[in-house]
Amino acid sequence: MKQRVSYLKKTEAENYWPSFADVMSTMVLIMLFLVLIVFIKNIIISINLDEQEATNIATGAQLEATRNDLAAKELALQETQLDLETKQTILIMLEEELAAKEISLSLLENELAAKQAALELSEEEAANLENLILILAEQQAALEAQKQELLALIALNTIELESMREQLQKVAVMQVEIFEKVKKSIDEALGEGYVTIGDEGNLQINASLLFQVDSSEIAPSAYTLLDKLATAFEEILKDSGKYIESIMVEGHASTDGTYLKNQLLSTDRANAVLLYLFDSNRRLETNYANYFGAVGYSESRPLVQNDYTETLRAKNRRIEFSIVVREENVGQIIQEYLDSLDDAS
Repeated sequence: MKQRVSYLKKTEAENYWPSFADVMSTMVLIMLFLVLIVFIKNIIISINLDEQEATNIATGAQLEATRNDLAAKELALQETQLDLETKQTILIMLEEELAAKEISLSLLENELAAKQAALELSEEEAANLENLILILAEQQAALEAQKQELLALIALNTIELESMREQLQKVAVMQVEIFEKVKKSIDEALGEGYVTIGDEGNLQINASLLFQVDSSEIAPSAYTLLDKLATAFEEILKDSGKYIESIMVEGHASTDGTYLKNQLLSTDRANAVLLYLFDSNRRLETNYANYFGAVGYSESRPLVQNDYTETLRAKNRRIEFSIVVREENVGQIIQEYLDSLDDAS
């Protein structure tokens, strides 16, 4: 019996460590199982998170698309509202136009009624109207005949006026012809370039040929020119004095200096030239002094506008001779024209 108990105790002592190893193995297995579960759970959670993130991205894209669509719809709504306002404005304008046309239609109806009333003439009024039409037709025919007569008269007067114009042109060119003779005489005696004929037909001499700067005393170098000019004027007045009213000696200055200074200088120079002509040719003074006069124009009648340079100013400093044709010559031409009309009648 003791041996049996001793055996049992020995057996139990020997089985202690294997039982502990089993327990530890079981616990390790449990721990591994738990770790596996946690690992699987993490995998599932990670998968879920990826799916959720993908879902969120898809949802965000859908939300952005929805926002864009909403913005487009809002823009379309604004355009629709603007189009509606435009159509409302057009509608108002059309309504106003319709109202105006209704008023116009009413006026036209009233006018039509008035015309219909006016057309309801009696037979007597219609006959009077026909007579009036006949009278007007006769008057129109008479006026047409008068018109033809007037056209013929105008054509005749046009021809006659053209003839008169040609006669008056003869007077207009008389001054040029006279000065052409003077210029020819000077050119033959001294050579060309001393005197010129301007656009207005006046005989022109540059002041530099006659005077020193700012002086009205005639330079000795100009004596020969003025002597020839005095002789030429005497000859011209002998031949054509009956056509001439006056010969004016004109002094002209540039814009260099004050107007008053230039006025005095131009006047003094004109008088100096005139006096020299008379001193040079006493017959000119004795027989024809009543034809001549002298005047100074300062800078008021320039040949060149805006004479900013000395070259341009020199052109404006000059002595001019102008001829006034007798008025009775013009009157004579006009009288001859009137006499020709009387003869034609």
